[in-house]
Amino acid sequence: PTFGVGGAYPTNYQTSLLLPDGRLYLIPRARSIALIYNPVTDTITTPAGSFFSDSHPYGTVLKNGKVLLVGGLASYGLVYDPTANTITTVNGVVGNAIPLFDGRVITQYGIFDPDTLQLTTPAGFSSYTQGTQTLYPDGKVYSFCFYSTQFANSYDPNTNTVTHYRDWE
Repeated sequence: PTFGVGGAYPTNYQTSLLLPDGRLYLIPRARSIALIYNPVTDTITTPAGSFFSDSHPYGTVLKNGKVLLVGGLASYGLVYDPTANTITTVNGVVGNAIPLFDGRVITQYGIFDPDTLQLTTPAGFSSYTQGTQTLYPDGKVYSFCFYSTQFANSYDPNTNTVTHYRDWE
């Protein structure tokens, strides 16, 4: 299938990520097959590995050119290497994936280091089930959770500290 004029369009894909080489990584929604679209050749290929079937997938391109894929319901994340066409499972990396300026990624359960493929949890870090995280220009990430546990806090990657602001009932 192609994206060209009169071509077929893939359905049920949540979003796409621009890879460093100009191709698009299409993240599936509730499907196990991701796709890569090459706009230069107008072709679609299937990357190695399978994607977890998740109704809330999210991904981000890392500074090293790899792709971190997470789901809201899965208990693990995936790191896709577009150069080697390989996929690696990383445990505990779920929820949102907000890239920090230093290349690490803040997720629902802690800070993911793409170089070591390890997840660490700073003291005072509160995981959340539903909420938002926003990266500010100063590098801090502010988290707000409005589901079962309602709170607001910030994470400072420079000092690896969490500041708790308040709880809501």
